[in-house]
Amino acid sequence: MTPEELKRVEEWAEAQRLKDELETWDKFHLFKPYEPQVNFFCLTATKRETTFLAGNKTGKSESGAYMTTCHLTGIYPKDWPGKRFVRPPRMWVGSPTSNSTRDVCQDKLCGPHGVVSLFGSGMIPKHLIIDKTLSHGVSDAFDTLQVRHASGGVSLLGFKTYAQGRDVWQGDVLDAVWLDEEPPSDIYGEALTRLNGPGILYTTCTPLEGVTEFIAMFYPEPTTAYRGIAMMGLEDAKHFTPEEIEQRVAGMEPHLREARMSGRPVVATGQVFTATEEMIKMQTPPGFWRAM
Repeated sequence: MTPEELKRVEEWAEAQRLKDELETWDKFHLFKPYEPQVNFFCLTATKRETTFLAGNKTGKSESGAYMTTCHLTGIYPKDWPGKRFVRPPRMWVGSPTSNSTRDVCQDKLCGPHGVVSLFGSGMIPKHLIIDKTLSHGVSDAFDTLQVRHASGGVSLLGFKTYAQGRDVWQGDVLDAVWLDEEPPSDIYGEALTRLNGPGILYTTCTPLEGVTEFIAMFYPEPTTAYRGIAMMGLEDAKHFTPEEIEQRVAGMEPHLREARMSGRPVVATGQVFTATEEMIKMQTPPGFWRAM
């Protein structure tokens, strides 16, 4: 290898190292939302309750983490279309279980749990995380997080789970709540009650249970003027190639394919069979039926 070739290789390696470092430690500024995600953000400017129904791996939890980071830090992009907080907000984030709250919400916001060297590699810039407290019962799970707000004050984020029950969701006054995955009705109602006057509640979920009581409040049309809905499917997620989408769809359970692909719930009171209606056919051999 000539000195010139060696120099080009070293320059490429350094550029790759810087790229990897940037992608690890600056996810917030690198995040570029797709149009459906922008629509989701936009709704929060005028709607008290917003839900984002999206297919699996389309970026629904990233959307929730990004918007939560904007609110906690007070750092909004120039073209931000949604709700803004000019003072440090008090917020909660919750999902079905302690593990899912830690593995999804916490990891998206703060980096992989249990890896000390990567703490601060999530959506929230590391230098803005002031302090954290640990939760009891699940290793490496956070209970609260303090984040520096652009106003100079400190935002407070609490981590909750649906499994903790309604009582744990009582008592506080909040500016915003992010729920990742569909909540039970009692948890949703309690979270909504916690909001102050201009507060907002936003949910990100894939509607795998069909048109439940919660989904019916938003889909196909919101039941009040205070609710808004945005949707996103695999075809909207430009990080997937057509071949990758085809592979993902082929591996999906037939009865959940529509929800996992497009974020659209199966419109039925309940689906008993793990096959679509088109797949269920009665096969009868000739002469099987006879007159009595």
